[in-house]
Order: sequence, then C-alpha cells, then structure tokens
Amino acid sequence: MKILFLKALKSWILSRFGEKSWINVANAAGIGIKEFNNQDYHITNDRLQRFLSIIHEILDISEIEFKNSFVTYWLTDFSPLLYQTLMQKCTSSRELLITIIKTNNTLCEVLPNPFISRIDIRETSSSSLSLVYPNEKALVDIIAVLRSAAKTYNDSFSIKKINQNSSEIKF
Repeated sequence: MKILFLKALKSWILSRFGEKSWINVANAAGIGIKEFNNQDYHITNDRLQRFLSIIHEILDISEIEFKNSFVTYWLTDFSPLLYQTLMQKCTSSRELLITIIKTNNTLCEVLPNPFISRIDIRETSSSSLSLVYPNEKALVDIIAVLRSAAKTYNDSFSIKKINQNSSEIKF
C-alpha cells in the first residue's frame, strides 16, 4: 500500500511541479530516486511519515493545500488507473469493493482531508458485507463502483439500506 501512495505522490508532483521538484522531494525525504523505483523496496511507516511531513515544505505549499490537491489528484486522475489495475487482479465485485474500501481507509489515515471519509466494512457472511459510511454520497459512490464491477465480473448484488449511514450488500 505504501508503494501505491508513493507512486501516486510521485505522479502528482511530476504533473504539478515537474521533475526537479520530484528529485528534491525524494532526496530530502531520504528515499532517493533509485531506491524509490525499486518495486521490492520496503519503506517503513517512519519514512513514509517523514516523506508526507516534508513534502509541502519542499514544494512551498501549505499542508492543507498539499492534502487537498493530492487527494483531488488521487480521486480524479490516479484512482481510475488504480481501479483498472484492481479490476484485472480481483475476481469478483465483492473482492474489488473490499480492496477499494481498504485503500480508501488507508488514504484517510495517511492524509486526513475533507474530500474522502472512512467507510467501515464488516463481513457478515460469506456472501454479505455490512457497510457504515459518513454520508449518502459514499453510498452513491459504492453503488457506482458495484454497478461497473458487476458488469465486468458478470455477477450480481443487492443493497439493503439499514439506515441513513449503513447498508448491507449481498452478492
């Protein structure tokens, strides 16, 4: 997961600030360009936190601007590419949804911001998931992902709304 965030951050920096800024950030964070490009490279939580804590300083933007701009990039530019990759790796709508929610929740932990919210997910049976989300928009997003995925995997689902902030999904 950390490598995924680093790839997205690198892509965001390159697209918004250019290669020189990317090199400055990678070196200042102690990751280095060659190490970063090594897919087997294991970055510790401490190194990831250092990277996130200095990125806005090196790029000369506020911490809030950094978080908001990066999360917007993640949602609009990086996620569609990520979902394509995940759809190739996952074998069902259920598996895809769980993977996307776990990725979303990790992003919420690493970069808290106003654009995305944590979604709690619990497996209630081998064919059901219980979801608790902060608002109706989250449910709409979940349904959109599932509709697209169900077509790809040729499977089906039903959603039972429990209350304003929770639903049960049966596959």
